[in-house]
Amino acid sequence: SLGLRCGDLRELTWEDLEGDKIKLIEGKTRKFRVLTVHPELKAISDRNREGRTGPIFVGQKKNILTIQRINSILHRIATEYGISGSFTSHSLRKTMGRRIWERDNQSERSLIYLSKLFNHSSTEITRIYLGITSDEIADLYMSL
Repeated sequence: SLGLRCGDLRELTWEDLEGDKIKLIEGKTRKFRVLTVHPELKAISDRNREGRTGPIFVGQKKNILTIQRINSILHRIATEYGISGSFTSHSLRKTMGRRIWERDNQSERSLIYLSKLFNHSSTEITRIYLGITSDEIADLYMSL
């Protein structure tokens, strides 16, 4: 996952991919971002890129996929693999952030990085976004 909002992901074009970087202006914040693409994702895009221009995420009729269509596809995948609960483009973004925070031992450092990744104005907004509760914060202090 790139941690992008679905609206930004669906607007990506083949021209936005430059080597191992994606360059874009976020729709919600209007901020310019440069993302480094994971080597495995780059290999997939390299295999599928030849001669392509325009939007990356298009349907059979070459129209850009709607957020509803993307979420419908994700729901079908979740059902196919027996995944329960909410499974949307937005839940994937939040889950990625939550996993990063947990893998980094729920550190303040990871909240700072995630705040930058999500283009949040503060780590407090990132805490709220990830659903980090005061009980979890208290548990951190007790674990010292």
